[in-house]
Amino acid sequence: GGYKIYSYEGGKKLYETASKEWRGIDNVVLYNELVMTKANLDKYVVSNIKGPPGKKWPGRGHYEDYYGATESMIEKGEMGGWFATPPPCRADIILIDGTRFTHAGIVATLLQQEGVWGRDTVWLVENDGGNEASEQDILQSIWRLKNLSVEPPSKFQDHPWMIFQIEGCVREG
Repeated sequence: GGYKIYSYEGGKKLYETASKEWRGIDNVVLYNELVMTKANLDKYVVSNIKGPPGKKWPGRGHYEDYYGATESMIEKGEMGGWFATPPPCRADIILIDGTRFTHAGIVATLLQQEGVWGRDTVWLVENDGGNEASEQDILQSIWRLKNLSVEPPSKFQDHPWMIFQIEGCVREG
């Protein structure tokens, strides 16, 4: 029995920190990979970037430049590679805490993997972006989210968490 946690840390430094923290814990498996494909980065992330104009954070140009440099960061070893190692089982719970605007690309990448999720899989996702660029709004524009529950922001957490299951598609990409 028991459980197994499959964790993906795309950034090299985040992966190194997680490796130190989880060292010796047999039921935690870490991968230095983005839970993303290049195609899904373009289709679900870059195409959904919102926010004020401009190259300074939180402007759209800031995120367009950052995500546009992903391939270069992978080549330089600053990030792990594209998603290549799906978990070997169907997940009961999938937790997503990625950088802003990446959540739809992560969801799409996992939905495209056979045997990784089911209709009863519970998705626990941080709702980055606030009023101007809600991950919830982006996800709901693409998928029908069943049993959606959204935690309100608190003094301890700027970006509330949402819990849901995926029922189907609203639109493609």
